[in-house]
Amino acid sequence: MAEQQAIPQLIVVGSSAGGIEALSTLVSSLPGDLPVPIVVAQHLDPRRQSHLADILSRRTSLEVVTVEKRERLRPGVLYLVPANRLVEVTGDAVTVREAPERGPKPSVDLLLNSAADAFGEGLVAVILTGSGSDGTAGARRVSAAGGTVVIQNPKTASYPSMPQSLAPTTVDVVADIGAIGPLLRDLVSGVHARRLPEEGENALGSFLAELQQQTGIDFEAYKRPTILRRLERRMAATSTSDLNGYVRYLRKHPDEYQRLASSFLIKVTGFFRDPELFDHLRENVLPRLVADAEKRGGELRFWSAGCATGEEAYSLAILVAEVLGERAREFSVRVFATDLDAEAIAFARRGVYAPTALENVPKPIIERYFNKLGDVYEIKKQIRLVTVFGEHDLARRAPFPRIDLTLCRNVLIYFTAELQRRALQLFAFSLRDGGVLVLGKSETTSPLPELFVLENSKLKVYRREGERVVVPPAQIRPARTLQLSGRTWGGGRDDVAGSPPSARSMSPSEKAEKLLLRVPVGIVVVDGSYDIQFINEEARRLLGIHVPAIAGDFVHLAASIDSELLRKLLHGALRGSSRQMLVALEADAASAERRRWLELRAMPASSEPSDGDGSTGAVLLISDVSEAVEERQRLEQESSSAQAQLRLAGERVDVLGARQADLLSANQDLIVLNAELRSTNEELLIANEEVQAATEEVETLNEELQATNEELETLNEELQATVEELNTTNDDLESRGQELQEAAITLGQQQRLSDTERARLSTVLAHMADGVVVIGPDGEQLLSNEAYDLMLGSLDVTQDATDSGGQPLAPERSPQALAAAGEQFALDFTVTGEHGQRRWFEALGGPLGEPGGREGGVVVVRDITDRQLRRLQEEFMAVASHELRTPLAALRGYLQLLLLSPEPQPSDEVRRQVTSALLQTNRLVRLTTELLDATRLEHGRLDLSPERIDIGAAVRRAVEIAQVLAPDQPILLAAPSRPLMVEADETRLEQAVLNVIVNGQQHAAESPSIDVSVRRVGTRAAVRVADAGPGIPAEAQAHAFERFSRVADRRSAPSAGLGLGLYITKAIIDAHGGDIAIDSRSGEGTRITIRVPLATQPAAMDGSGSGVSLDSGGRSARRSREGGDGSGDGRLPSSSHARGTVSAPATASRQRRTR
Repeated sequence: MAEQQAIPQLIVVGSSAGGIEALSTLVSSLPGDLPVPIVVAQHLDPRRQSHLADILSRRTSLEVVTVEKRERLRPGVLYLVPANRLVEVTGDAVTVREAPERGPKPSVDLLLNSAADAFGEGLVAVILTGSGSDGTAGARRVSAAGGTVVIQNPKTASYPSMPQSLAPTTVDVVADIGAIGPLLRDLVSGVHARRLPEEGENALGSFLAELQQQTGIDFEAYKRPTILRRLERRMAATSTSDLNGYVRYLRKHPDEYQRLASSFLIKVTGFFRDPELFDHLRENVLPRLVADAEKRGGELRFWSAGCATGEEAYSLAILVAEVLGERAREFSVRVFATDLDAEAIAFARRGVYAPTALENVPKPIIERYFNKLGDVYEIKKQIRLVTVFGEHDLARRAPFPRIDLTLCRNVLIYFTAELQRRALQLFAFSLRDGGVLVLGKSETTSPLPELFVLENSKLKVYRREGERVVVPPAQIRPARTLQLSGRTWGGGRDDVAGSPPSARSMSPSEKAEKLLLRVPVGIVVVDGSYDIQFINEEARRLLGIHVPAIAGDFVHLAASIDSELLRKLLHGALRGSSRQMLVALEADAASAERRRWLELRAMPASSEPSDGDGSTGAVLLISDVSEAVEERQRLEQESSSAQAQLRLAGERVDVLGARQADLLSANQDLIVLNAELRSTNEELLIANEEVQAATEEVETLNEELQATNEELETLNEELQATVEELNTTNDDLESRGQELQEAAITLGQQQRLSDTERARLSTVLAHMADGVVVIGPDGEQLLSNEAYDLMLGSLDVTQDATDSGGQPLAPERSPQALAAAGEQFALDFTVTGEHGQRRWFEALGGPLGEPGGREGGVVVVRDITDRQLRRLQEEFMAVASHELRTPLAALRGYLQLLLLSPEPQPSDEVRRQVTSALLQTNRLVRLTTELLDATRLEHGRLDLSPERIDIGAAVRRAVEIAQVLAPDQPILLAAPSRPLMVEADETRLEQAVLNVIVNGQQHAAESPSIDVSVRRVGTRAAVRVADAGPGIPAEAQAHAFERFSRVADRRSAPSAGLGLGLYITKAIIDAHGGDIAIDSRSGEGTRITIRVPLATQPAAMDGSGSGVSLDSGGRSARRSREGGDGSGDGRLPSSSHARGTVSAPATASRQRRTR
């Protein structure tokens, strides 16, 4: 910080083509004891050795240093930046570094940006001659930091592109190259800064009061250091030594008032500045205005008041074009853009901006509405044609009528309360009913409540409503005196008819003026700017001017007369010649007046010779000649009618025919000639574009030749020695070039491979069913696929997630926090959705880099809601079936004891009811067994004890049990008399057959009987169960072996079973290596066939009691038989090694994986 105080100021200079000559002139005018350092960035050709240091050393006594790497800043030293280097400035040093291949080198923008950050208000930036727009963005940064920006006068610069590319709002001083040196000396020496405080606060206050009177802007509340610093710059620019001298300069050059006020104001503008506002206009405001415009003929009018350098106005025009789209030709669109600053308006009219001005503009917008011209961008003609720029003073000028939307952002904050009210009344007058007014966010004034309704408080958007208002009176500034035929006309008051006479006696001149006010001829006196200095009552009546007019723009106020014709008429009078013209005023359709004719005669305001600038003014005499014109027109019409009658009487039909033929021939010739002219015009346009392109190429080439020519003289003597060095290094360069080329090829291949892998990874992520999200080290979500967005995109996991026990997850244990910390983890959590549904998720995460490296992580999220629900369902089924078995076993035992008890003997009714209760108890036992078996199957294993058995005996026992369950429906069994041996678990096989028979009893109760047959089919034993019931629909047969599948006929009630019988049966038969099939048609009954392999040989048994078990695939395996009750009740033995296992059917397994 101490080093910055030691060197509080810095001068930086940027230049390009023609810069060596300009720099030589500049440094030659600088004193040798300059108290600040200077850093110079001149665009140079890196292919040639620079001698700029030698050239400048011969022109100045300052020390010249070429910066090789880093140099400390010292007062009175001029630092040069080498070619092909970038330069940056800190508080105490200047540093250079290698430059990239593209872009100007050294970069003036980079130099100005770094210097502005380091020195702020102590920086003076100078932009000299050059091509391109380097320095434009840097100048904006310097201006925003409070520094001073000086440019070489583009009119005298060899190449004006660089200084001309700077917006006028960022430029403090424009000077010829010879005047810049003394100007810099005055700025850094602080001569004016020392003199201003000496003149006292009272003098400064009086000066600011006069400035407020002239501009309507109150600068009294501005910070005094800022006022003094910027006033000092204008005093240095105008070469005035003290405040009194500057006041005298102001009175001699009134335009300087506006330049001074502009230097005090903070002008921040840009394309689409405040995107939120433009989004609101596009989505909510413009569609309504377009709809209203369609009802009144398609006229849309906008006003950008205080447009500065035009970015806001062009942004509004582009926004309207985007909203209208292809319908733009159906509308008449005008965007009026006004500002007090004439230089800013001239810059805006050019419509040319540096690339840095378009940094925040979307690329498609740039492509549609801008043309690239070298290093700059130009607004396309379609936008430029609808945008009208002009100087306009809100304090004195009349507004534009019939406006739909007015933008006036951050302008009124600089106005006095009186001027703010006038401006708001102007806007109210100009806006249509329902029109929109947009003010800046920093505006402190509130629009008049009787005229405007607030629509958006945040964006300061108002809607025009209420009564119509008249144009408010203009604030009258002291007018320059105007000589007219030897007497002086005062413009300091608004002279209108009916003014009360003065209490004192009137002088002859006042009597003459009063007489002129009442003469029946309209008289208007204007100055060289067309501002009214005198107007009498008759002129007001004839021209329809009913508002205060003195000091107003006559051309604008006389709206009933064509402005171009009126301007030409006055222009001739201001140049010393008298002219007259006849104009017609159309009658108002709403009034009863007829069309009027006025004769306008303009003459110079003074008989004294004019110097040609129109400063003497002009007098306009206006006479109503309507009666004379109408009489002449009437006579002309009567004469024409008479002549026509005489001509028609003498003409013949053949003459008319001949003339018609001639006209047709001439018309055809005109058509041909018009086509030729159109073709010639297109050729001329093409030729003109080619000439323009060639001219631009010549100018570019000329700039390069100019820069080269400046160094040719000093380079000529060194070329011979350089040639030998070039030959020596040429071979090295060729070999290095070959290496670079090979490296570029390799790099390109790697890039293509990288792009391919990236595309492949994107495709994989897009098609994954699991959600994938990448979390940065700060917890920010960097990437996610579509599956993750669908699962958790709208949920806040860190706030809503709970663990499996229902407790909220700590923020540091959320998946995002663990991934951001780079941990590897597996986590189950639940989230409650927007509609209250609860879902389960499984998250697997890992670090992006090394574990614990805090580089973020990736998380894979899977929705396990269905799996969790199935698990809970299975646990419930297992617990419920296990808990029901014990009371059911006891209940069945008590009922059996009751039936077998010898005494007392129950009655037949009690025995019947006990028998029915025992039957229902057995059914509950069977259902419980099915639930338990289904649970075992879902867990993957159901025990088997395979042995060599007679399948006919097992089927016979199943038939007996089934007959007891349904004694009213006979079961007919057809089995072979000889044993049919199979290798099977007798209990489980009997259970499977029983399930099929019971299924037939339940679904075919109306069948006369259930037919069961056992037979041998090849190497298999087949058990067939048939009924004559309603059958199973074809679409339901595919699901018959699934869990909880229940098929009900439309003519009967749904089955009372659980839908597990066939599911368990298929699992048992599959485990035995067999199969089960259904053959059924609606109305023809159902046939279910079980097939199991026949036993080939007796099972081998050893002394340990081990046997053969069947797994889910029907394969045999040796295992131990250490337990098992074989009771057929479905209970599992106590040891898991005692029996074989049965897995759930393949269909059920697939369902679990799918769900």
